[in-house]
Amino acid sequence: MAGEAATADKPKRHSPFTQVIFRKSGEASDLAGKALIGFSGVGSLLQAQKTAHMDWLGLTVRAAVGVAFLALGIYLQAKAEET
Repeated sequence: MAGEAATADKPKRHSPFTQVIFRKSGEASDLAGKALIGFSGVGSLLQAQKTAHMDWLGLTVRAAVGVAFLALGIYLQAKAEET
């Protein structure tokens, strides 16, 4: 209970409009990251019989960019929840 009283006394860092912007852009970035990871070729890699003909560099780069978008989305959503 003492922790709740301490957080209730803090002023809000962001306006409600800014929180919505952070949350919506975070959700969009999160979805973009998931889509990029999904379309990067991970599914075809799992179904491939021979992996010698896979574009490993392209797969790795697309997956890394997808993870970066995913991390950005999580960060922005957490930023929106700050008080």
